[in-house]
Amino acid sequence: MFDFIFTKLLFPLVFLVLLLGGAAVNLSLLGGRMAEDFLAGPKEKSLADRAEAAARKLDEIASTHVAYNTAIVDLYGGLQVFLGKRVLGDFKVVKGNNGELDFGSFKAGRDLVFNDAAFRAVANYYRNLSETAAFRGGKLIFVAPPLRPVKNDPAFEPGLPILDLNPQLDTLLHFLREYNVEFIDLRRHLTADGGLPPERLLYKTDLLWTTEAAFEAFRVVVSQLEERFQMNLDPDGFYRDKANYSFTPYPQFFMGMLGHISGPRFAGRDDFVAIRPTYNDTYSVEMLNPQAGLIERRGGPAETIYYERMLIPFDLITMEPLTLRAHQPYRFYLSDLHSMVTIRNEGRPDGPKILLIGDAFSVPVSCFLAPLATELVTVNPRARQYVPDLQQHLLTREYDLAIVLLTVNSLVSE
Repeated sequence: MFDFIFTKLLFPLVFLVLLLGGAAVNLSLLGGRMAEDFLAGPKEKSLADRAEAAARKLDEIASTHVAYNTAIVDLYGGLQVFLGKRVLGDFKVVKGNNGELDFGSFKAGRDLVFNDAAFRAVANYYRNLSETAAFRGGKLIFVAPPLRPVKNDPAFEPGLPILDLNPQLDTLLHFLREYNVEFIDLRRHLTADGGLPPERLLYKTDLLWTTEAAFEAFRVVVSQLEERFQMNLDPDGFYRDKANYSFTPYPQFFMGMLGHISGPRFAGRDDFVAIRPTYNDTYSVEMLNPQAGLIERRGGPAETIYYERMLIPFDLITMEPLTLRAHQPYRFYLSDLHSMVTIRNEGRPDGPKILLIGDAFSVPVSCFLAPLATELVTVNPRARQYVPDLQQHLLTREYDLAIVLLTVNSLVSE
């Protein structure tokens, strides 16, 4: 009986004290009235029922007033777990049956959804890039990564108002097809023929794909380029062979963007797998970053493109305040998403030159692609510094292959 009362009563009271003492909002007078109402509540109601009623009242107040960019969000997320809720605030974040998180469709992401005219402009932009690449003797391929909700993944109940950008991506691919821009729709490949299960394509606490999905995407893209376009990238399949890589699991080690919005108690943690080659190449790397400027590295994979220090454990639950440090494991690849990166493979002077136009999804893929190319240049089109005009860049540089790997919300048309 004591345990039941403890779980029903103590958490909302502790949460109330911390909320009032945390200065996130000024609820002291209202909190006092709530405490009085709780102590003087209807005698016919049990102590547990009165505690739950107080918790629900507190949830109503917190969802309206608590600032989500403060540490108090974790306590608020814990309150949602206590109440058995799968929605944070006014559908800011929605939680599926298996713990997957997504934005609600009422308020989040309105600026991410294009209309048909905007998608047509985007498709026309990449048609122009494709024609420029062809003029210089190269090939441009648009690669579409998976989005949540993932096809055949029953994580979210029918009718739950989640942000589904798959119809927008379908519209874009329709216009790319109309404009004769070649594309690979990875939503149709990564789970097919014994591939990854749907729940391992994207992190539960983020909309980024997992490292396993990024590696599988690399293998699919290379295979598609060889089969459909006769590109000789990996003729003996060495670089696509999983036996030539190590897969090191880090259980409950990663918490993504949606986890930071909702707090680790509501979101939980994700398993992270560090995938690295067991063979050695020598690279020279130049990274242009708005914060750090020019970063130069030379040496083997561990000195240039894989950053072991990003895999140092830390406690996600006790972080104060909540910061982006929990994104740190994803920075194992190239240390971060940079404005522009040039990777030269000194061991493959006769390989192709590849341009990779991408967002955060492209970072691990660039590391897997680097051994196949004599030079790999990555560009983040949404960065504000160090980013060349892509049309002019393709006109003045010779690339054998240009890959566009962007999610819907990262698309640009100029």
